This record gives sequence, structure tokens and C-alpha cells, in this order.
Amino acid sequence: MRFLSYVPFVRAVRWKPCARGAATAARLLVVVVVAMLVWHGMLSVIYVPKLVSDARNVSGYFHIPVRMLRGDGLHFILDHPQTCGGGRRLHVVALIVSAPRNHANRDTIRATWGAALRRRHGDDDPSAFLFVLGDPRNASLQAALADEDRRHGDLIQADFIDSYFNMTLKHLVALRWAVRRCRGDVSFVLKTDDDVVVNTHRLLPYLSSLPATDEALLCYVNKNPRVFRDETKWRISRALYAAATYPDYCAGPAYVVTPRVAARLFDATLAIRPMFVDDVLVSGIARLHAGVRLMRAPYQLRPADFTMWEPDPLATFARAAEDGGALPMFGALQGYAGDNKTDVMRAIWDVIEATQRRRRG
Repeated sequence: MRFLSYVPFVRAVRWKPCARGAATAARLLVVVVVAMLVWHGMLSVIYVPKLVSDARNVSGYFHIPVRMLRGDGLHFILDHPQTCGGGRRLHVVALIVSAPRNHANRDTIRATWGAALRRRHGDDDPSAFLFVLGDPRNASLQAALADEDRRHGDLIQADFIDSYFNMTLKHLVALRWAVRRCRGDVSFVLKTDDDVVVNTHRLLPYLSSLPATDEALLCYVNKNPRVFRDETKWRISRALYAAATYPDYCAGPAYVVTPRVAARLFDATLAIRPMFVDDVLVSGIARLHAGVRLMRAPYQLRPADFTMWEPDPLATFARAAEDGGALPMFGALQGYAGDNKTDVMRAIWDVIEATQRRRRG
């Protein structure tokens, strides 16, 4: 029973000298009580103080409440279940993970590619987008979010602490919402971030051109990616993941799945040990666990379809427009270090729109 000494809650208890058997029984009782609280959703996030204070050792920072996500215990502060259904079938529903304070990013998306996504694309059915957030645990910011949702009607907010190291939980909430609310009423689910510009003029016709299937997973594939052991925010200990490389996985900015694959990824993620690097966990490790295959050429997306970690993604779009080639499908701004990110997002969209008008003649 020596393993019990490694459980943080048990180790924190100061035990009085007593018989070895009694001490072991007491430790076991503590573990059982904590496990019951987690199982019943009474502890939605377990913080280990030693780890919380040191982001470099973030492995184990959170516990995903499996029963809460599987059942009906997940509480939504803001929700729009009527987005899907109602006798219509959506072509795409975009679920955009967003931080509560990123209202400027959300407004930029609403004014650019979000508006284009909602418009009917040729003879296809309409599409929709929603932002996925957690609880900021800040009364004034929560009031601002409620007002924003009253004006726009596009926020999905679940009752968990919104933080960078809870990105896996936010990712799973997005998948769960898609599976529960839209399965059978949408052809594709796009999961993306709030600092990504989606070139809808390429994405929507591309999806319409795919062969009929309910097993699609489309993304920028990171092949044979190494595990970060050095002092970065993506550091993963060998205790959590022993191999030197991850399975091939979808790079974080965006991926597209069918509802059936979304359901399989969600279920598989809950069946394995969690980690905070959500794209690796969901589209890599859980994907293998679920037996989901990445689509292959000519249907899989290419590196040229993304701007990834580029210091000047606007220049990439501008060069493609000048050269007459295909513009990227996704403009990700993770590598952009300037403080005018929303201006760059709008400028990229202006290039996309101008190029579309010019090529239509």
C-alpha cells in the first residue's frame, strides 16, 4: 500500500503514531472519499497546490470529471441548444475556443469570417459558429459576457475554471456540445481558436467536394512530434508520458471532423489518462485509442493550407494573392508577437475578400 503515500491529499495529512494496519486503513478511507466526490462531480477541478504554483510542472494540474462530462451533470451558464436542429441541416458548425477576456477577437470574427460562414454558400445549407468558454470567476467579467451573449447569442459557457491549463477540459466541452446538440443535424464540426482567420471561400467548397463519409478528420498533421522535456509551457514529464515522441496529431489552430468522429474522440479521451496538451491528447493519443484514421491525400489538408507560427502571417496571405496561387485555408496568429492582433486578423480577411472579388472578375 506504499502507493498511497504519493496521493497528495493523503500525504498532506499528519498521521499520529499508530499501528501500521490502522494507518493504512485510514489512508485508504481518505482515497475512497475523494474518489467518491470526484465521481459524483462534487470536485470539478482538483488543484494540487505544489503544481499550481509551478506552471513548468503542470502535469497533473487538473482532473477531468468523467461522470460530469459523460452524463447530464455538466452545467452550462450560457448555452444555445437551438443552433442545430429545427428542421434544418447545417453544413458546418464552428466551435471556437476563446478566453473570456478576448472579446475583441470574438468581435473581429463576427465581423469577418464568422459572418461569411453564416451566409448560405451556393446551394449548400447554412453554417453557424459559437464561442466556447469557461467561468472567469470574476463577477464584472461574467456580467460583460452575459451582456455580450444577449447582443450576439453565440456564447457557450460551461461551469469550469477558465485557464490555459484547462484547455483540455474546454476542448472536451466543445466536442461534447457538438455530439449532444448537433449529431444528425450537421455535416462537419470545425474546432478552432479565437486567433485564427478561416478562409471560408476555400473551406466550404473544399468540404463540399469530399467523398461522402462519416469518418473524416482533416487537419495539419504534426508527424512524429517530439515530447518537450525542457522548461516550456508544453513540458510533459516522463511519469505522465514515457515515449520520446507523440503519435501523429492535428496541430492546434484548427481541425474538421464529422460528428461521428467527434463522438469517438470524446469517448476515447475520457477513457485515457488526461494531460493539458489538448491537441496531442484528443487528436493524437485518443485518436489512436479510438481507431480513428487521418484522411490521406488528396483529401487531407497540406502544410500550405495553414500559416503556422509565422511572425507575419499577413505577408504570407499577401504574397499568395500577388502570385496568383491558392490562399491558405487557415491563418493562425500564434506566432504573431504584436499587440494589434485583431488588426492583423481583419487585414488578412480583407486580402481574402479582395482576392475573391478579383478572381471572380
